[in-house]
Amino acid sequence: MLLKAIRFLRRPHLPRSLETRLQQVSPPLHRLLKYGTLDATSKKYWDAVWRDEGPSTWRTYPNLFEIINRAILPHSHVLDIGCGPGILLNRLRLDHSCKCIGLDLSSVAMGFLNQVGIPSVVAQLPDIPFQSASFDAVVATEVLEHLEDPASTLQQMKRVTRAGGLIICSVPNECLTTEECDEHLHNFDPDSFAALVSGLGNGRISTVRDKGGDKLVAVIRTADRHKRES
Repeated sequence: MLLKAIRFLRRPHLPRSLETRLQQVSPPLHRLLKYGTLDATSKKYWDAVWRDEGPSTWRTYPNLFEIINRAILPHSHVLDIGCGPGILLNRLRLDHSCKCIGLDLSSVAMGFLNQVGIPSVVAQLPDIPFQSASFDAVVATEVLEHLEDPASTLQQMKRVTRAGGLIICSVPNECLTTEECDEHLHNFDPDSFAALVSGLGNGRISTVRDKGGDKLVAVIRTADRHKRES
């Protein structure tokens, strides 16, 4: 019976209104029927999400991506963690000739990067399996709110960023809360986000309006080697 329900929900002609209503009434049931798992933090869940959405996903943020595109210098070596199908990385590669690498929990998402020639790694955050000081910029857009331990992930991002490099991350600003979005484990406002990213380096937090509501975006420059030694 459950298998029949899953097949029914996944039928391409299913009215969007019915799926939306089910998501509102019972998010856990919606997750189970649409993605085959109750755990919105699992590899199984995100493999199903990216198999369903692919590169045409709604999870692209033009205003946020423009801020990042302006902040990162041409030819930078960039790591995007939780990158999904690589929309941002592909833009950085095309606009700035950046050397890009993607990291995500989902092997399905990484398959899309491979199709366009962007190297990728499947890993479970906070693990970032690269040597220290490997990247000019490390990016995490709309990722930290999904993680059980976002602080540990930020410390790993700092570890793999070169001295004087950039750490860029964003989270929803008091919207898409844990009550509203069952994929999210944390809620952030300007104060809690500032506390989370404190100690990473010097930078600023700004607000940008984009899909799904306002985002908080931190653009942080790590201390350069000379300042660390002084």
